[in-house]
Amino acid sequence: MVAEQKEVPSRMPVQAPTLLVVDSDPVLTRALVEELQRQGFVQVLQAHDPASALQLLRQTPVSLVLSEQNLAGSTGLTLFEGMRSDEALAEIPFVLMSSAMQRQDVQRAIQLGIRDLLVKPFTTQRLLERIQRSLQRDDLLTSPRQSQGEERASILVVD
Repeated sequence: MVAEQKEVPSRMPVQAPTLLVVDSDPVLTRALVEELQRQGFVQVLQAHDPASALQLLRQTPVSLVLSEQNLAGSTGLTLFEGMRSDEALAEIPFVLMSSAMQRQDVQRAIQLGIRDLLVKPFTTQRLLERIQRSLQRDDLLTSPRQSQGEERASILVVD
């Protein structure tokens, strides 16, 4: 008897995504981590500044980084630049969160290639949509909606 062979997709999810939350406010970080875990993300790591985030990223495989723009003594944009300058980290999806950004920071974010900006306060639904969209960008399997044309992220600046 010949066993029937089943076609296996070329890229199957081996495990749930690992997220890294970067924020210098430990209370807000903890609240965000707990909400993400309630939503089913088992692996949610934390860092409080770009240096510790980069060190953690070099040691642990991470699927997506969620970073606050205003970090104590630094910025989320600094972290993004550090990731993009490291070949091993350059392709990790990145979502920048902020309650208020200066015009020059928004311009710099666009120039650096930030594709997702999440303005605080945000709902859990909005957060999950951004995470899903960022993770799907790197997915080799495209959904029917994506095959019709990839949605392009944009940032609207109003003076």
